[in-house]
Amino acid sequence: MAECFFLTRLPAELRVQIYEHILAFQRPLKLRQVVAGAKNTSVLRANRQIHSEALPVFFDLNIILATRNDFCEWPDSQLQTPIRRDQVRHLLVKHFGQSIRCSSFLSGNNMVLPGCCRSCHPSADGFIEALSHLPRLQTAVIDYHHHQREFGFIKATIEGIGSTNVYSRAGCQMTCIGIGKYQFTSGLLPPAPSITFTDSPLNYIWNRFSALESLGLFGVPEEKALLEYLRDDMDRALPDKLYLLHCARHSVLWLVIFQRVAELWQDVEDDLAEGRDPGASYEALTQDISGFMARHSVQDARMQLQLLRAEEARLQEWQSVEPQLPALAPEDHRGALLT
Repeated sequence: MAECFFLTRLPAELRVQIYEHILAFQRPLKLRQVVAGAKNTSVLRANRQIHSEALPVFFDLNIILATRNDFCEWPDSQLQTPIRRDQVRHLLVKHFGQSIRCSSFLSGNNMVLPGCCRSCHPSADGFIEALSHLPRLQTAVIDYHHHQREFGFIKATIEGIGSTNVYSRAGCQMTCIGIGKYQFTSGLLPPAPSITFTDSPLNYIWNRFSALESLGLFGVPEEKALLEYLRDDMDRALPDKLYLLHCARHSVLWLVIFQRVAELWQDVEDDLAEGRDPGASYEALTQDISGFMARHSVQDARMQLQLLRAEEARLQEWQSVEPQLPALAPEDHRGALLT
């Protein structure tokens, strides 16, 4: 057999660096998915030694994408992802509704019919228990963006509606740690893994806009490209609505038109600045933002932003032409804008 110089001439540390270079993927991976021309994991099939060296590197670096089907106790193997449960470190669970098999055992109002497995139960206690059995799991993110009702039921259950539920007995808590992001903790689970329930598009887009230091009422130079990217990559409706709030915060009318969200946003910043636990403030702000997004369409958000910018420009022109006149109070501008 010919000598494999990769294994015999290169030190192990250098081989690991090579594995890190070729096995790091930017997006979560669906292990059955193959995209022609894209990076792949064929190096893992080179030989047994390379496989044993590279496999831990692969799972250390990447997030594995799964669905509720992958945890159902009554599965159809064709519907499941071949997850290496003994290896996975980082997990992203999308399509968090019940599995295809168990969905037929569920009726309205989260009522469960005989036959539904524990992992697919609406309370999610069986699902979380299944996560705790992944021996090397470090982080698990459950994206509830398309399953708001299901998450609401889980959250209400964890918060103690019914003193005999499994979450109350286990000392479980759901703490809001960001916009649309909740940390799950339990006295029955070890510190690892970290389990979070996240509205991923909401949380990502909010944080993306918050990080724009140059953002003002009139946006940023790359506004059009940024919004189009977020619409295509994350969600069609959220970017315009959240962009309105971030831009409007720099308007003279901010405290008049968006009084409630302005106060809650300030509460979060005050808690962070003074070292207090911001959980309750994040929770209140998340709920208010969710209500705002439900009440307004994308067209409403775009029109509101245009009106705010036009009113701000008119005010600036007024003050430049008549600097000696007193500035108009914010309430004097409200009539021209949506509420």
